[in-house]
Amino acid sequence: MPVINGCRIAADIKSTNKEKWLKIYGIVINKKKQKESWK
Repeated sequence: MPVINGCRIAADIKSTNKEKWLKIYGIVINKKKQKESWK
């Protein structure tokens, strides 16, 4: 099945955005955990 370029690109952008947000979210969670462990 051929992949339409536009759909492919849109899917790639979605997945990279998701990864970026997951990384940012992970960093935030890690900082919160560190603060809790410092208490």
